[in-house]
Amino acid sequence: MTRPRRDEDQPAAGCDLQRRRVLGGVARTIFSSGALIAGLSACSTVTRSSSNLRPDWPTVGAANAGVIPKPGVAPAAAVDPRFANVAARTSWTTMLPDYKGMNRMTPIRAVTVHHDGLPSPLASSRSRDAEDRLRMIRRGHVNHNGWADIGYHFAVDRAGRVWSCRPLVWQGAHVKDRNEGNIGVLVLGNFEIERPTSAQLNALAIHLKTLATAYRIPKRKVYTHREWPGAATACPGRNLQPAVNRIRDRGLVA
Repeated sequence: MTRPRRDEDQPAAGCDLQRRRVLGGVARTIFSSGALIAGLSACSTVTRSSSNLRPDWPTVGAANAGVIPKPGVAPAAAVDPRFANVAARTSWTTMLPDYKGMNRMTPIRAVTVHHDGLPSPLASSRSRDAEDRLRMIRRGHVNHNGWADIGYHFAVDRAGRVWSCRPLVWQGAHVKDRNEGNIGVLVLGNFEIERPTSAQLNALAIHLKTLATAYRIPKRKVYTHREWPGAATACPGRNLQPAVNRIRDRGLVA
């Protein structure tokens, strides 16, 4: 029997592809001020419910390094306080992933940095606008691509807030053929035409170091999207790539 086609089997969630095709007309509905507008609310035909997957990040203790908690099962140890600043997924959406269309995460060995590459830059640092943008990206991934959920595991907004997106218990959909054991970190903005804020870069550096330390990821395994072999993309943009280079040069694993 042929198994159902999962979102990780689909073509790449390329950031350039997102800009041209994935969000298409939806992306063009962004106000010039950066505020996101109508049409981004959840589909009324989909049941809204809170996710029971927890935690989205590792638990305290060396024995837990690289171990992904099972869905719906409370961890044996307290949630790692280094991840206490990450906003829960339910802070921006109550839409559940389609669990049948997802693969369980394999042992984590890499992390990849992306930008969203949307046509209009995200000029706003308001939490509300970041939430709207994440919902819009998820709608593009689910409704246009037919994926089970938003493809990234975390997002960093212009104010330096870090958001939990796809729960880490599930494999992401953000680099074609390279999603196994690969954490996807999205930096909100189009960094071909705008620059990340200092707060955004500081938060990204801290979050990458936290992930690298928690999962024992060496800096050579911290990628940008365009650095993966065969990735035909400019992601994460000419204005973010040098910053990621500097973050890696300073060292990631404590």
